[in-house]
Amino acid sequence: MQIKAGAKADGVWNYGKISIASGGTLTGEIYTYYGEIHAAGGTIDFALDASDKNTHRLSDYTAFYGTAKYTMTVAAGSQATGIYYLAGYASSFTNTITVRNSTGMTYGTIKNGNGSLQYGNRRFDVWCDGSGDLLLEVSEIAAASELWRLAQGDFNGDDVLTGLYMDENNRLYDNSLNGVAKTNNRIGTLADGWEIAAVADYNKDGKDDLMLQNSDGTVEYWGVSTDNRWKTIAPSKTAAGMLA
Repeated sequence: MQIKAGAKADGVWNYGKISIASGGTLTGEIYTYYGEIHAAGGTIDFALDASDKNTHRLSDYTAFYGTAKYTMTVAAGSQATGIYYLAGYASSFTNTITVRNSTGMTYGTIKNGNGSLQYGNRRFDVWCDGSGDLLLEVSEIAAASELWRLAQGDFNGDDVLTGLYMDENNRLYDNSLNGVAKTNNRIGTLADGWEIAAVADYNKDGKDDLMLQNSDGTVEYWGVSTDNRWKTIAPSKTAAGMLA
């Protein structure tokens, strides 16, 4: 099968070879069964399906060869929240994905495990799980009027104190990342039984971290890692149950 310039194939079950020419687009559910996909500058579009989040848009990334442009078609501020499966066997996926709507309007770009994209009241995060599945999480961003400040610190190492906020659903927001508004940086959800006990630079990397304590006495430490994302840091006691 060959997808020529200007052509678009939507939903393909492939048992042989697919060639995507520059200017051609392959989208929908792309299933490869002992097949191959060869691209010469064509486009692979992850068109999100809110009614079928658990089906990979691309079943097997290892069946892909060549160079392609990657896009993701979303509904921006109204995209259904949740986890979407983008590609299977994709632990080596390092490509930049351009996020756009159905008319081709671009909202920005995103990469596997490298920050997030916010547009309107939606946040988009892409990462690979332990099974090698490439996943997308779409989450809702709270309005500024719905947040209250829990703590402040120098969370990005620029010697400027910024705030850490929480909404009514225990979702935490940091307004130090990327220099944007506090409502644009949701970092996680504070699970039941946990509270912020203190703010200090616990791993000595020049950025303030959080000490979180559970009602059972368990202590956990979180901070901004080198890829600009909040993660568990040493001296960690347990990673279970604290931030979702």
